[in-house]
Amino acid sequence: MIQKEQYYDYIIASHMIEHCTNFCGFIQDCSRLLKKDGTLRFAVPDKRYCFDHYRSTTSIAEILNNAYAPSGIQSAGCVGEYCINVVRRKGSISWNKPILGVMEHFINRRDKKFDFIHDSGYALECIRKAGEGQYIDIHHYVFTPASFELLIYDLRILNLIDMKIVHTWGTWGNEFIVTLQKTEEKPRWDAQYRKRLLRLSSKQDRV
Repeated sequence: MIQKEQYYDYIIASHMIEHCTNFCGFIQDCSRLLKKDGTLRFAVPDKRYCFDHYRSTTSIAEILNNAYAPSGIQSAGCVGEYCINVVRRKGSISWNKPILGVMEHFINRRDKKFDFIHDSGYALECIRKAGEGQYIDIHHYVFTPASFELLIYDLRILNLIDMKIVHTWGTWGNEFIVTLQKTEEKPRWDAQYRKRLLRLSSKQDRV
């Protein structure tokens, strides 16, 4: 535990937020560490281009449940869902997004060489371990760029975080980048913005 508050200007979290068991709590902890107007930057795997391909993006329900009933270990259900759904594509656990967006539909139709990584025996063993309280390192959370942006917006609207998105970089390779800034600005309900994110998140979640 870092025994400091309002100490850092900048925090980088690369490919780690998806492993956390408390998404909201992590952002709150970073906020306490950051000075006024401090920056938190995430590098996040896009589920469409890694082994999470067939998994559903994380909902606000999961985020809130973990925030109000935090646990340091993954649930048996989350571990089981992960184990039975993760895949390889042509032998790889991650792959690059096509540079030309127009190629993505063609590739998805002609080259979906996906194989499940784990069998039922492995899944059952991991479920058993999780049920006994053992930590299993998995992607607890699953994101696309739009689903991540929507979660941050909803947490702000619900007054659970005091950080806002100030910049995003779309998916390059298999990851996207999101920059948050600590703010005292009060969030504003924007129904049109939220509906747009819901539509885009639903579209990106399709495989």
